[in-house]
Order: sequence, then structure tokens, then C-alpha cells
Amino acid sequence: MTTATETKPERRQQASALIDELVNERRQVWALYFRIAELKPFSDI
Repeated sequence: MTTATETKPERRQQASALIDELVNERRQVWALYFRIAELKPFSDI
């Protein structure tokens, strides 16, 4: 049982790190989306 209790905090830290990484990635995607949304459409020549 000691190994099970020792791994729980480690798994929580890994899960927390993964969630932080995903949140950061999501922010970057939204920032890029808004940059694209600000672009003017192409004009026909």
C-alpha cells in the first residue's frame, strides 16, 4: 500500500502539469485565431 499512496501525489502533479500545458496551448490557439480574424479579406483584382 505504500507504493499506491506514494504515486498519488506524483500522478496529481503530472495531471496538473498536463492541464496547465493544455490551458496554455488553448490560449495560444485563441490568440492566433483572433489574429487571423483581424486580417482583411483578399480583394479581387
